[in-house]
Amino acid sequence: MKAHGITREAYQNVLGLESSTVAEYNSKAVTREHIFLHGPQYAKYLYFDKYLEYEGSSSDLRKWALRLFKVNE
Repeated sequence: MKAHGITREAYQNVLGLESSTVAEYNSKAVTREHIFLHGPQYAKYLYFDKYLEYEGSSSDLRKWALRLFKVNE
C-alpha cells in the first residue's frame, strides 16, 4: 500500500482515526483509564497497523498490551 504513495495520514482519515488520540497514545503517559476511555480509537489503530500492514506502531502496540495486562505486584 505504501508503494502506491498512500500516506499514514490518509489511512487515519479513511478510518476516522483522530490524530490527537494517536499522539496521546504514542506518549509514555498513557494510562489504563485513558485506553479504556478511548477504546474504539485504539481498536481502529490496531486494525490500521495490523491488517492494513502499514508499519510503524506494532512494537508500540505490544508495549501497550503488556502495560494493559501486566499483573500488579
